[in-house]
Amino acid sequence: LLGVQNGGTNIHNARIGPWVEGCRFENTGDDNNHISSLILTPVKQPKPNVVVISPQQPGVRGIPNDMDIQPGDTLAFFQRLEASLLAEASVVSATRNGKNTTIVLDRDIPEIVCGTGRGNPDLKVTQVYNLSRSCGNFVFRNNAFVRGRRVGILAKSGPGLIENNRFEELGGGGVEIWNAPYEGLYGHDILIKDNLFRRGGLVDKGKSMRAPAIWVDMFHWGVTVEPLHRNIRIVGNDISDYPAHAMELYDVTGLVVKDNRIKNVGAAEPIRIENVQDAAVQ
Repeated sequence: LLGVQNGGTNIHNARIGPWVEGCRFENTGDDNNHISSLILTPVKQPKPNVVVISPQQPGVRGIPNDMDIQPGDTLAFFQRLEASLLAEASVVSATRNGKNTTIVLDRDIPEIVCGTGRGNPDLKVTQVYNLSRSCGNFVFRNNAFVRGRRVGILAKSGPGLIENNRFEELGGGGVEIWNAPYEGLYGHDILIKDNLFRRGGLVDKGKSMRAPAIWVDMFHWGVTVEPLHRNIRIVGNDISDYPAHAMELYDVTGLVVKDNRIKNVGAAEPIRIENVQDAAVQ
């Protein structure tokens, strides 16, 4: 894909993630690859184990009104302003009710903040994600991401494999894993192995902030955030010529970083780690 004005691929809310191998993305205007689930808006909570959900959200098209929520799917309820995961629960039934869908859960959940599902996302409203439709089991192998404006791979799900790719001269990071305002919640069970990251983080984001080669984070609003990213393995990568850090790793439970080769980065500490539990860094 050469000179794509927007993203190279944007794949959201799929039950199985993409397998991308042997491809070249060059001069991409937005993220080279972006995979995630999509936010669902709760509009009513009639009972502690019943939630009425709207698929309406800004900038998203083509979602079926029932959102293909099926019995057995796992829904996550996230309070963004408090940076808190309220609950995860399995779907017992999902019934279309006009434009909305009534969900019966296998357990009671705490009281949530409901909205209308219209207009720009209200960050006070509880965010709902279908973790069973978050592009899990994705694979990116043997690809080249060259001179793109933003990120090579932006992933907000799991499990996944990112192996033997080449990320060169990107405006953003090579691999980024974080929760966006209304696309995806957390990454888990991801192996980032034997990739080449060279001369990235070229775009200044306006706060003297240049993206590292690998960036894992939970966005929040000045409050202590739960380390929701889980089981991230970063092994055997070659990172060079970044203006700041080689890696910024935040808000992870279960982190392994080993056998990576890092040279010629601008920050005094090549790897920055905060709010991480159960970490092994070598």
